[in-house]
Amino acid sequence: MYERIGVVYREDMKEAEKAACQVAECAKGRRVDSIAVAEDELETQIGKLSCDLLVCIGGDGTLLRGALLASDPNTPILHVNLGAKGYLAEIAPDQIPEALERVFANDYRMESAIKISSWLDGAALPEATNEVAVSLTAHLRMAYLDVDVDNFGMVRVLGDGAIVSSPLGSTAFSLNAGGPIVSTDLDAVILTPICASRPIRSIVLPSSATLKIKQARQGVETAVTVDGIFVRRLPFHSELRVAASKNRTNLIRFTGKYMEQRTSRLARGE
Repeated sequence: MYERIGVVYREDMKEAEKAACQVAECAKGRRVDSIAVAEDELETQIGKLSCDLLVCIGGDGTLLRGALLASDPNTPILHVNLGAKGYLAEIAPDQIPEALERVFANDYRMESAIKISSWLDGAALPEATNEVAVSLTAHLRMAYLDVDVDNFGMVRVLGDGAIVSSPLGSTAFSLNAGGPIVSTDLDAVILTPICASRPIRSIVLPSSATLKIKQARQGVETAVTVDGIFVRRLPFHSELRVAASKNRTNLIRFTGKYMEQRTSRLARGE
């Protein structure tokens, strides 16, 4: 039984605030505590939202921010779509009462995908739901990245950077960079170059793989981003280590066709 619901919503959307109030009313009717957090509080609240069910109201970016806020990275997430696309969303705002009743009755499925962990010079960064990327901060020069992959060898990436994504993130930044769609049923990490100057295909690696990324040339400014949100510089001589996490993104679903629905929408260009 759920004891506390965390609600993350877009403060700049009146519809999101209204939907957050609706979640709070449904929780109150079940004598369940709830707490609402605006997604713009992310910078000071990473890992501080304690709840056993997370409701994210907005687009896919709201879900990614909500996942960073949760104190338990494995917290089940119900995504309510108020964004332009909402590829990861499950319901619309008018479905909130029915959806929560089904959640309270344990009448749902769980789409579970590995998260991505990363360490910059040994210091842990927040875990990624979609991807960890290394990219240029200014597109005036080319990035030279050496990516050392377990049991695969060294890969030199010349271009705008590189992405290490989860299967869930394979339909996001990685796909836009030419990467493959990978089912969330697989535990894998995907290495995808960004605008490589020489043709390098994405590499799908087992979840046991560890990747070590370094700059191979001085004078080029690059940054590490976690889900396009959390940003740190990657200085020359620094090392970014990336691997599959033991934690998972757990998305509440009411049908078993989430991958089919997602790929169909992408095929239609939605």
